[in-house]
Formats: sequence, structure tokens, C-alpha cells
Amino acid sequence: MIKKAAAGAVVSILLVLLAGCVATPGSSPHSTPASVTPHPTATTASSPSFALGIGCADILTTAEVQAQVAATVGVKVDEHSAPTDADDVALDQAGGLRCVWGGTNRTDGGYDDGLNLALLPHAAAGYATWIADAVPASQDCQVESLRCSRDLLVGDVWVEAEYTDSDRQGATQASIEAAFGTLLDEARARLAPVSTRDAAWTPPTDVLPSLASCADAVGKAAGILGVDPASVTTRDDPPYRDLPEIAAERVKMSSCSWASQDRQLDWVVVPGGGWSFGAMSVTPPQPTLIERLRPATVAGAQAALIGCGDACVAYLEVRGSFVDVGMDSGKDDAAVVDIATRSVAAFR
Repeated sequence: MIKKAAAGAVVSILLVLLAGCVATPGSSPHSTPASVTPHPTATTASSPSFALGIGCADILTTAEVQAQVAATVGVKVDEHSAPTDADDVALDQAGGLRCVWGGTNRTDGGYDDGLNLALLPHAAAGYATWIADAVPASQDCQVESLRCSRDLLVGDVWVEAEYTDSDRQGATQASIEAAFGTLLDEARARLAPVSTRDAAWTPPTDVLPSLASCADAVGKAAGILGVDPASVTTRDDPPYRDLPEIAAERVKMSSCSWASQDRQLDWVVVPGGGWSFGAMSVTPPQPTLIERLRPATVAGAQAALIGCGDACVAYLEVRGSFVDVGMDSGKDDAAVVDIATRSVAAFR
């Protein structure tokens, strides 16, 4: 699975500890309300929603973000946006929320200017584990790149924040820390009084499960790749324990990757994540470094979207779950569909 980059977020940039308090904020022309009222909860829902029952505009307005960013920014991702990849599906399904205010210029799928927030409720324990190994807070803002990133806990909500202001002229370490601090203070004040609510969405149970063991599936992966099993290596990344990983763990998401020379196969499953295709079918996503996905037909899948770029992917709905089949680049549609079809047959 391909991770987000820059402000788009599943490449890990610098995520750091909020040590004690935020840097002294710059002045803000906007007042902070004492409380935020959650939106009404439906008795049933076709997809998960943020556990606090509020939206991105309830946390920060576009005007408030714009006041701290030189380039013109707007809402790029909010509670109404379709997921872009398995990490987004997992975050939504775990009761989380992603909010992105960005400008026009992009690098590697992320926005060069703006603010990116990821929020995960009921995550105090995960946050405590993460910050135990975090980079010192003095390194969370880099004046050379005009970028800041920070993790903080508001109640039991883990907030992962990244701020970029590449168009800012004459910026100093103090000025970018103050701008970032103002945004964090405003967001914290909105989140602090809001409590979690009961979920209106109930995940399905009879779904395609996560793969129990990547190592035990080497033979199947070799058959799909058409190589000798002895030549296949299994990627075994050490636990990172950041916010996306904690969200993935909560929903029992599994991620396996196998390689043989220049060939690669990924099989990523978010059990019960098939709900995501409702939004993806309306607005097909454009994953990082991949062209915008388009519909395809894959045997054994209830829905499919495929695309290529620096790599090729097939997003599938299989037995009510979300599946990301990743593979090496340079393939035409027929080859992508073929590998996706053989992967479904092998792993379902």
C-alpha cells in the first residue's frame, strides 16, 4: 500500500511531541466559541462517521486557517470526502476524521500550503505510547521548509497536525511556530468540550477477514507473481505506532507485501470497509503518485477501481471488505485486472 506524502498524509513526515504547551500563538482575528454542538445522530447509517459528531468546519473555519497561511487555501478534505486509500478507510471506520485545508500547489500528492489534521477518539493510550519515542519538540517546526508537525491529545482525542506555508516571505522560526500554535489553540478549544457519542453505524460481521499471516501466504503470492516461492521476500516493517497504525489496528486492518526482484504484490484488507465504495463510486479517488482511479470488472469482487502511476493498484470490494491490491508499475488495464482477479481467487 502506498503511503500518503506531504500534507496529504500516509508518508510519515516529522510527527512530534507537544511538550508542555504550544508555542505562544500569534494574534487571531477570530473569536473561539465556548462550545460546539454535535450534529444530530441518525438511528442508522450506511457508513461510519466521526465519533464526536462534529465536522471540520466546527473545529476550524477556512478563514481561521487562511489567516495563518500566505497562499489562498480552501477545504480539500472533510467529513464528506471519499476515502483515498486503506488508511483513510480505516481512520473513518475507527471513528476518526481527516480535515485538510490546502492551496493550489502540490508535491507528491500533498499540499504545499495549508493545514492537515487527523483525529482519532479513544486514543489516549496509543498517544502515550507514541510520544514516549517522539522526536524532541524543538524539531517540530522547520523554518527552511516552512513546515510544522505535532501530535497532541485533547481529552481522549489524538490529533495529528501538519502545517505548511511555503509562500510565506520573511518567515522566522518564531513566526511559523506562532501561526501553527494559533491554529492548534483554536482547534483544541473547539474539541475540548465535545464528548463522543454512540455510533450510528454498525459494521457488518460476515465479511472478508484480514490475512492471518503474511509469511504463511508466500506460496500464494508467488503463484500470483508467477515466480519461485524461494525468491519471494515478505516485508516485515517494525511497529510504528503512530495514529494511522493505531486506527488500522482498531479495525483489524492487515497489510501484507511480497516482492521478488522487480515484482511486487500488496494485499491490504480493511474488514467491513466495503461501505467506502458508496462514496468512491461517485468520486473515484486519486491515491498518492497514482492517476485517478477508474471502474473495472474483477471476478469475485462486488466493485473495483484501478489505476497506475509510480505503481499500479486495484481497490476492491470483496465480501463487504475494502481490499487494496498493489503491484509494480508499467501494467495496462488487462494486466492489473488479471493480477487483482488472481489475488481475490487466492486470498478470499
